[in-house]
Amino acid sequence: MTGAICGSVFNENGTPASDVRVVAMIQSPGGHSGGYPWRYTDASGHYCFDGLAFGLYVLSADDERKGYPQRGPAFYTWSSPAPRIALTATHPHAALDWQIPFKAAFLRIHVSPGQLTDQATPIAFDLVVLSRPKLGINSLVRPLQMAAEGPTTVLLPPGEDVALTATSPGYRQRPGSGEEHLNLHSGETKDITIRLARAAP
Repeated sequence: MTGAICGSVFNENGTPASDVRVVAMIQSPGGHSGGYPWRYTDASGHYCFDGLAFGLYVLSADDERKGYPQRGPAFYTWSSPAPRIALTATHPHAALDWQIPFKAAFLRIHVSPGQLTDQATPIAFDLVVLSRPKLGINSLVRPLQMAAEGPTTVLLPPGEDVALTATSPGYRQRPGSGEEHLNLHSGETKDITIRLARAAP
């Protein structure tokens, strides 16, 4: 026997969140392998999972293009409990509507390398929430050439102090570049340029 979870997702304004990805994560004591089922909401914010094994499920919804991060509630400082639902033989079908948290902030990182010689050289962007130093919200590595050709966009939790560092082998950061402290509003977009120079041999 299997069960089903159906419902609707709403954004921070209470309107239907269309085309967001909903993931149903079963909470198994022995862990889980093989990935979790996911669906996209329709124009009315509706989703439906069927054929689910019985157990406790945690649901999340994300659309990073619109500012709703994959990390869900763990992305934010304030309390935003993830929606949970239990499917059992006596309660195999459940309805669950919920509201996703406020939008994240958008950070567009531009790289200005000096005397670029090695296109394959990686550049690492590390972003850490200062109030939660053990929670690295992002650690991205891109080829330096790719980073120099266009910005790298990441989502930041709004209203929090975030430290950004950028490192690349064989390059040094110019003074005042790469150790930025940021605090952005929900939905805000900020452009920042990391300036690197080739390190002396």
